[in-house]
Amino acid sequence: MYASVLGFSLLLLSCKRDLRQESIMTCAVKYPVILVHGIAVPDALPLISYWGQIPSHLQQRGAQVFLSRHPAWGDHEDNAALLKDRILEICNLTGAKKVNIIAHSKGGIESRYMISRLEMAPFVASLTTISTPHRGSVIADYIYNQIDMNEINGKLIVTIVATVGILFGDMSPDPEAAGRALTTTHMADFNKEVPDMPQVYYQSYTSVITENYPAIVWQKIYKLHYELDGPNDGLVSERSAQWGDYKGIVTVGSYSELNHADIVGLYQFSGRQIPQLHTFYVSVVEDLKNRGF
Repeated sequence: MYASVLGFSLLLLSCKRDLRQESIMTCAVKYPVILVHGIAVPDALPLISYWGQIPSHLQQRGAQVFLSRHPAWGDHEDNAALLKDRILEICNLTGAKKVNIIAHSKGGIESRYMISRLEMAPFVASLTTISTPHRGSVIADYIYNQIDMNEINGKLIVTIVATVGILFGDMSPDPEAAGRALTTTHMADFNKEVPDMPQVYYQSYTSVITENYPAIVWQKIYKLHYELDGPNDGLVSERSAQWGDYKGIVTVGSYSELNHADIVGLYQFSGRQIPQLHTFYVSVVEDLKNRGF
């Protein structure tokens, strides 16, 4: 009898251990995940973590996670070429045939260009874009309409931004070209020339804020953007962020308003930290796992 009870107890402990292990491995996707950052801030800075604790939480749940490590102020074409090299490196390192890309902001544009124009569709299982200006940003339009980059003020701004880019680690930053590539006119042409590839799963998410967002600067940007292009996260409108299978507006717990920096945990630029932000990314990767990616 005691032997039976002991055996049953050991069986229960084994089942609990298996269930616990299964819950831990909820992000064990078939293919590695590469996080592709956007404009302005690279993902290799020691004091500013572009993705915060998101990579570690995904890794703890079984995902292989890599950062893109590309320049923050490069143009689409150059960055796409570097991203291609990075993905081939990851495939070679892990033995995986493909990767899952999760890209924020401008990183989504560069990922699309790489997939379509650099013959990388066979190496990409999915592309998830977060607040990517697929149809351009009217804020970029506004800046280039207000500032003549050929005049002294424009050149000074470009010089300052380029200098910051160098300090952040970019070897040859080109903020004028990088920013202009995000205008609505440029992206209209881009979308005609860069078609989606049928073997790649495309999906998108975005976030929005309102005039009640707890930061005056972001309130003002939001209002200007809203007048020009409707609901937005400060820098990218909901309309522009929709691409492929649009999954909607991201909320995290009680935080229904997330701006363009909040959505990746760049609290140094948003002014606040979002507890449990990683739960959104965990859900994204869990869904990719369930889809067989």
